[in-house]
Amino acid sequence: IHAKSRHERSFRLQQAMWESRFDYHNDDSIFVARPLGTVPEVQMWLQEFVPGTVSWDALSGPNGETIAARVAETAYKLHQVDIITERVHTIEDELQILEEKLPQVVRRMPQFKSRIDAVLTKCRELAISTPTTQQTGIHRDFYPDQVLVDGDRIFLLDHDLYCMGDPHLDIGNFVGHLIEYSLRKHGTPDTFAACQNALVESYCSLQKDSHSTIVDAYATLTLVRHIFLSTRIAGRSHSTSPILSYCEAALSDHLSCKGLAK
Repeated sequence: IHAKSRHERSFRLQQAMWESRFDYHNDDSIFVARPLGTVPEVQMWLQEFVPGTVSWDALSGPNGETIAARVAETAYKLHQVDIITERVHTIEDELQILEEKLPQVVRRMPQFKSRIDAVLTKCRELAISTPTTQQTGIHRDFYPDQVLVDGDRIFLLDHDLYCMGDPHLDIGNFVGHLIEYSLRKHGTPDTFAACQNALVESYCSLQKDSHSTIVDAYATLTLVRHIFLSTRIAGRSHSTSPILSYCEAALSDHLSCKGLAK
């Protein structure tokens, strides 16, 4: 049920994906749930129930790297879909989100002001120095909760933010969430390192003009956004400082490689 009148658009998008080889009859076992219809009176759209568990569990298991490769195939398949949308999201839009949200962290935690100001400055430099690539349709909220795993089958969920953008953003967003979860739950960024490598390598082997350095840039911007999210989501405040420290180091590494570090 949507608070705003977007159920028709969401349903049409799901239907377009279903008709773009995400139906149950394709041979790659990557699907969306079958769209069923709308209930305009309550601003609701309906899809068929599908089995599976969110991919966190599968990525944490013994077959994590295999699942990560399947996630890469899922993203690649989505990026090949030719669904018309007027919505566009660029790296400048990513930067704008950070410039709106991170000052709210400073108001809550003024002791971090100088560090967050420096992070934002480096994010601007990173955005300027990151190459522009060919836009495709992207999920824009691609992370493990959006991927259901049911044996060999993959179900892709929640396309409300679907838009035109850099496909590296989806992979970087997924990687960023893996690192954030690892920092928050285990105190180290490396819990999913093998899965991250499998995801990026698999995607780059499929999307020939992709570059792991651009994925890394978007992953870092995703983690900077999580500095803000850690102060807003219950039970995450303990991870604010570790995420901030990780972002400082990652940004310095990126800009050093580009000769822009200060």
